[in-house]
Amino acid sequence: MGKAINQNAGEDKVRAWRVAHSGLCMGGVMLMVVAVVVGQLGLTGVARASVVWPAVVSGYGFAVGLPFGAITGQRGLHSGGGPNQVVYLGNVFGAYGSLISTFALLVVVVKRLVVT
Repeated sequence: MGKAINQNAGEDKVRAWRVAHSGLCMGGVMLMVVAVVVGQLGLTGVARASVVWPAVVSGYGFAVGLPFGAITGQRGLHSGGGPNQVVYLGNVFGAYGSLISTFALLVVVVKRLVVT
């Protein structure tokens, strides 16, 4: 991002790097929070896997899609060929993984509240 700013690469390029940096930082924080919550709830087996693995897939999806989008100038908002396809798939895996993990965590918490 600093290089894009210093070289006057344009607002689109700077925005892309800003999104990549902030998105990956937020994703990392999300993974740490998921780890703490899974540990505190003592999740095992399918419950644990249904929360953890989609979150991991989400992290890797965004880790590929966001920087690659900033590098190539693609936004990945629709399916298309070449570099845009890589960014699109990274965004899809990132978004759906996060959604599935969050939903699974909500289901587990609600079940725990009903049982208790």
